[in-house]
Amino acid sequence: MTTEGHFYTTAEQWLNRLLELNPTAATQLGEHRWDDRLSDSTPEALESQHQEMKEALAEFEGMDTDSFQVDAEIDHELMTRIRQSFIRGYEKVESHHRNPGSIFGGGMPFGA
Repeated sequence: MTTEGHFYTTAEQWLNRLLELNPTAATQLGEHRWDDRLSDSTPEALESQHQEMKEALAEFEGMDTDSFQVDAEIDHELMTRIRQSFIRGYEKVESHHRNPGSIFGGGMPFGA
């Protein structure tokens, strides 16, 4: 069984990783730890990020949320669907070709 604490720790780590890989988006959100960097939008980097997103989705989908409070269940569902959206944007919409500034090629550009 997954605890809510484990879920929130994992979610926070993932969000930090997402912002680290997308420093411009991080800055727009008020997070300035990576202000000295730009995103790597090479095809190799985007594919690596895509694989990382798929691994994160699998981890979240594998969590047992039966003991979660309603708020945590909603947060888990939201985090799972965001990942699914990024993956769908990369694989189906190919938004990384249409908008290289989108996070993980997932069709969710910040600042748009």
